[in-house]
Amino acid sequence: MKEHVLKCWPESYDVIVSGRKTYEIRQDDRDYQVDDLLVLQKFEPCAACKGTGRVWGNGDMEDCSKSEKPHGVYLGVRCQVRITHITRGGAWGLPASICVLGLGSKREVYETIA
Repeated sequence: MKEHVLKCWPESYDVIVSGRKTYEIRQDDRDYQVDDLLVLQKFEPCAACKGTGRVWGNGDMEDCSKSEKPHGVYLGVRCQVRITHITRGGAWGLPASICVLGLGSKREVYETIA
């Protein structure tokens, strides 16, 4: 069992914590497995680069100068939830690099240490 610490934008974070969202769609780049834990850190991305660190300028991508890394701000709370099911890309019309993670019903929310 692994623990995956991930940024989670407020809109998604809030509905996961409430229990209304029972899945998470992610890049399949971390060898997710059933029973792994997701630690979702509530993160407000930079308005200019949406947390990527890159923006369009003069027709090309360039480094975002609007904020310091991590190109947004952590909001001081996080949620821990267990992966109960995984649908990997390449099936059901999902791109091969994407997976859908089913989330358990128990969600532990706690403040982060600054």
